[in-house]
Amino acid sequence: MPLAYTFLTDEFNPGTSPDLLQIDAPHAQLDLASLAVDWRDWITWSKDALSAYDAHQQADANKQDSMGSDDTASGAKAKHENEVDDLPNGAETDAIFAEMAAQRQMNQTEALREFWQEHKDELGEDAERFRLIIDHHGGRSDYMQFLVNKPDLLNEFMELWQKVNSE
Repeated sequence: MPLAYTFLTDEFNPGTSPDLLQIDAPHAQLDLASLAVDWRDWITWSKDALSAYDAHQQADANKQDSMGSDDTASGAKAKHENEVDDLPNGAETDAIFAEMAAQRQMNQTEALREFWQEHKDELGEDAERFRLIIDHHGGRSDYMQFLVNKPDLLNEFMELWQKVNSE
């Protein structure tokens, strides 16, 4: 909001209502929908997440079409109630995150098993313990203890670990 003195003129009248002042507000006419960020370009970790985003966008578009341009208080209240109803409850959110975590763990295990298959001869006597850690979903430090003395394998493992955990 501009400072009050910017509205003073030579014909200053203290009896004039401030509600009658014309204040330029270009942001009042902004079309926020046209400025919205399309997050499709950044959702790369999972096709399920991308399809969920598309479904949510489609549901929003359908909701906008069905509501029309009702700007009354009851229309705004109805919009708010519908938005609250569309939010997943805690159990649904937990289930979604659990499914995503399980998928990530499965991808990680599969990638580590391929790594083990390719390098079990190089791992030597540690190969079987390395595989057991894969089966028990070990952390990065669990695997690195076998690779400390093998810099080439360690570098390859770190690249694989970063790739798998960024998906």
